Amino acid sequence: MTPRERVLTTLAQGKPDRLPLDLMNTAGCLEDGAYQALCDFLGVERTGRAFRRAWNVRFYNEKILESLRVDFRRVWMREPVRWQPATVDEHTEADEWGMLVKRVGGAAWFVNEPLAGITIHDLDTYCWPDPADPGRIDGLAREARLLYEKSPYAVSVRQATPGIFELAQRLRGPAQFLMDLAADRQFALALVAKVNEIRIEFLRLCLKEVGPFVHMVEYADDFGSQNGPLISPGTYAEVFLPAYQAQNALIKSLAPQARIFMHSDGAVETLIPYFIESGVEVLNPVEPGLPGNDLATLKEKYGSKLVFHGHLNAKGPMRGSLEDVRAEIDRIREAVSPGGGLILAPTNHLQRDVPPQNILEAYRYAAAT
Repeated sequence: MTPRERVLTTLAQGKPDRLPLDLMNTAGCLEDGAYQALCDFLGVERTGRAFRRAWNVRFYNEKILESLRVDFRRVWMREPVRWQPATVDEHTEADEWGMLVKRVGGAAWFVNEPLAGITIHDLDTYCWPDPADPGRIDGLAREARLLYEKSPYAVSVRQATPGIFELAQRLRGPAQFLMDLAADRQFALALVAKVNEIRIEFLRLCLKEVGPFVHMVEYADDFGSQNGPLISPGTYAEVFLPAYQAQNALIKSLAPQARIFMHSDGAVETLIPYFIESGVEVLNPVEPGLPGNDLATLKEKYGSKLVFHGHLNAKGPMRGSLEDVRAEIDRIREAVSPGGGLILAPTNHLQRDVPPQNILEAYRYAAAT
């Protein structure tokens, strides 16, 4: 099979010739130190494309994808031209949402909560990002069309913003937004509506450019801890489900052939029926070892409605020996056989302590039929 045939077969609930492989997807990239080490190990120049600023996970590199036999290629919106990040100091920048991102050592941290202390009446006067900045879509349609028409790969588009729950927590402060959900539902609903209004406009403008040329549309929103969901299923259904139904309906109107991909870290099994109800068709990352995240069980329960994505443990096995890496791939193969239903990718960004030879071996061994 070609890479695209392999992916499309899996997305259609068929069994491909081998596991489809992915990397540099939403929440499945390389931390900058790991990226540099892998480039050096593979003999690839470090001059990849930066897909975001001020973070510690920034680079996309076609040569790495070729070396690892990855079956996807990606497009994403560009930087705005009417707005430039405000530099606070040599380590700190303000992003478009008013959040300060500070680089400390090899990590990036959000160090303010710009909507802390505001009232519901302040939401309309806050300085929100401008999705319509023309720089965001400059050359985007041509890039997507070329990948679609000239490459053998499946094409996916990364969403330009974090998810609703994640953005609300960053803007308001995690503890305060959880308190809003419990004690000031009117404010929480108003903030969710405002954030989603802007996110949907980003998505609309992007998909008007690339909608006909993509096979998957990605977004992320972390609803899980290592032990269970951060909110109750009832809160998700009341606050977030309508917003995501509206978003996903827009995706299907502008890219009806594309599958809708959602990333949520953690143990979220009790929320999966609501994700499906919202329109999610591909669920990432299904981190192994967490409550409810047994892949074979999830496949049996939800496999007729979902394709799973990820599941390559970015923790212990990828930091171990080459034998550990191969054993992890064998475990995954056993869990998805028979019937397929998984696109293999890391459960999160690969960190600098993951040896580059382990990354290469995981993809080499997984690609062997």
